[in-house]
Amino acid sequence: MRLYLYALIIAVVALVAHLFGTYDGWYVSVDFYDIFMHLLVGFCLGLVIVAASRSLGIDLKKQIWLVAIAVFVLGIAWELFEAAYEIASSPVGTIPYYLDTAKDLFNDLFGAGVAFWSANRKSVNSSPVNAKSNDHE
Repeated sequence: MRLYLYALIIAVVALVAHLFGTYDGWYVSVDFYDIFMHLLVGFCLGLVIVAASRSLGIDLKKQIWLVAIAVFVLGIAWELFEAAYEIASSPVGTIPYYLDTAKDLFNDLFGAGVAFWSANRKSVNSSPVNAKSNDHE
């Protein structure tokens, strides 16, 4: 249950940061802001997916694949949204656009990977009995 609370707090922080980034122009004026946002949202999504997969009784090895695939698909959906509404950093179809999209997807996955590691660092080196007791932290 704690992971859902952490994810909610991070989601609120990400929403506030996104609003500042949008309305104050930080996405354009601060070079690393887009990177920060993709890492933060990837982390948040990773926590939500780990928490949900634990609730469903999905084992650790399947969780990592579920986190990676789900965050990758959601990242692609976001990149398609950016392209459709012409808010991508470069014109769609150009090499800079594809490089930025690849960087964004990498940052989404890296954030999710850190979330997976953070949520499971206790249970990775524990026995199966102890790992099971950490499921609902």
